[in-house]
Amino acid sequence: MYGRFGTSAGRNGTLTTYLLDAVNIVAGNADRAGGMMLGGLGIPGQRWLLNPLGAVLQREYRRTRTRVGDFPTVLRSEPATMMAKEISTPGKGQIRALFVSAGNPVLSVPNGLELEEALEGLDLMVGLDFYVTETTSHCDYILPVTTMYERDDFGVAFQAQYASPFRQATEAVIEPVGQARPEWQIIDDLMARVAGRSVPFRALGLARKALRPFGLRPTPRRMIDGLIRLSEGGDLFGLRRRGLTFDRLVRDHPHGVVLNEHVAEGTFKNGVTHRGGRIRLKHNEISEEMARLNGRSVPDGYPMRLIGMRETRSENSWMHNAPLLMRGGRTQRAVLHVDDAAELGVSDGDVVTVASPWGSVEVPVELTKDIVTGVVAIPHGWGHKGTGGWQVANRAGGANVNQLMSTDPADIEAMSGMAWLTGIPIRVEPVG
Repeated sequence: MYGRFGTSAGRNGTLTTYLLDAVNIVAGNADRAGGMMLGGLGIPGQRWLLNPLGAVLQREYRRTRTRVGDFPTVLRSEPATMMAKEISTPGKGQIRALFVSAGNPVLSVPNGLELEEALEGLDLMVGLDFYVTETTSHCDYILPVTTMYERDDFGVAFQAQYASPFRQATEAVIEPVGQARPEWQIIDDLMARVAGRSVPFRALGLARKALRPFGLRPTPRRMIDGLIRLSEGGDLFGLRRRGLTFDRLVRDHPHGVVLNEHVAEGTFKNGVTHRGGRIRLKHNEISEEMARLNGRSVPDGYPMRLIGMRETRSENSWMHNAPLLMRGGRTQRAVLHVDDAAELGVSDGDVVTVASPWGSVEVPVELTKDIVTGVVAIPHGWGHKGTGGWQVANRAGGANVNQLMSTDPADIEAMSGMAWLTGIPIRVEPVG
């Protein structure tokens, strides 16, 4: 059984994901080719590095709760859906400053209008971006960052997700233009200026002083090079001849290299951080979530369901300002089954109102037979209204589908704080 983002972003996302995993485990399809597998870098001793970290994260999950909504922190992160309320709700721990890097939460979290209003109440807001977007237009400062052509890259975050172990590194093609700098450099310099003001930053300051006589600065490239050398296929710092390094990947494998046809079996022992290395299927939180199912209801008057969809030439809200990707008069469309359209009396291209209990948007429809009746699919990331260099995206228009989502803590997934983004109760009506 297989599921990813589509099944994890519903009202019961964690429970659904847990049940998918549980079926695979009970059926004997965990850590077995053709079943549920774990990827990774294949670093020697990885288990002994992950186990202490996993223990810390488990403890934090059980003990640390959010100020608004009483949600657990997951991987030391809090629910973005509660961001507006965390900013606007007075009291100890209220968010007073916000740094935004590689994100556009006004378009990407539920109820962007609520968030926009909250952002105006911050004491300080800083954006790391190369556009003035719907979010960064609220910033006191926008610090220009490099594009992908002005920095080195290695997809470290995706290494554990490849079905076939794959390595690829790229170097900057040109020097940064104007005042642009890589995000890490901006953050690194800001942290250096506050070193000594708290215990973690004081430790950082001492580490800098220790490295300075050797002319060393812990850059991402240095750290990633070490990671590549230690991982599967790496040169183990010279012990494995012709093994991979960052430089060797760039020089000898500009399009990347596949290390193995498939992820290896027997890797679960490196990823299970429970004591004893055993997978645990019994969790009180799961039982509580199952019990909550019986008490849920949907308001009358919303007979259809909304799901999200990704587009080939979009990645969330990022690519709507690239002219080549917007060719052909691209616009946002709500995908609707032809039978539903006939019942509503709408034709291909007609504008409809899509309403949920929490908001409404207007969007043209695209008719198809490739969707279940009673379901509407609308791509997210549209509804641009930024200023400055976001001009192509602004002209594309569209509607922010996240205005249809709830930010009521009672509607947010209790075990992880995941936003309710799919299976939204809606009704569809022709405009006019």
